[in-house]
Amino acid sequence: MGAQLLEAEVEFSVQDYGPGMASEHLDRIFERFYRIDKARSRESGGTGLGLAIVKHIVLAHGGRIWAESELGAGATFHFTLPLAPGAPGSHGADQPAEPMAGMRIND
Repeated sequence: MGAQLLEAEVEFSVQDYGPGMASEHLDRIFERFYRIDKARSRESGGTGLGLAIVKHIVLAHGGRIWAESELGAGATFHFTLPLAPGAPGSHGADQPAEPMAGMRIND
C-alpha cells in the first residue's frame, strides 16, 4: 500500500499477491454484482458490491479509480483524490481554504 503526491491530487495504491485477473475483467470489476468467478457461491465469495461501492465513493469525492493485473501475478488497485483547496502542494497553497457553504467558522 502506498501513496504519492501528484500535482493536484494524491494517488493511492493497494497491491495483493493473489491469483490476479485476466485483462478482460479489468473494465468490469467496478460494476455492481460483477464477479469474475461465477461458479463461486455468495457464501464463499461475496456479492460483487465491494469495488462498486468504493468506485462510487471515490467518484463522489472527485477522484478516479482503476486496476492493473495479470494472471498469476496479483493485482494493484489505484485511486486518486484531489487535494483540498489550500492544502500544501495544491495550487493556491498560500491562500486559506474557502469554507464550505453553510459552514460557520468560529473566531
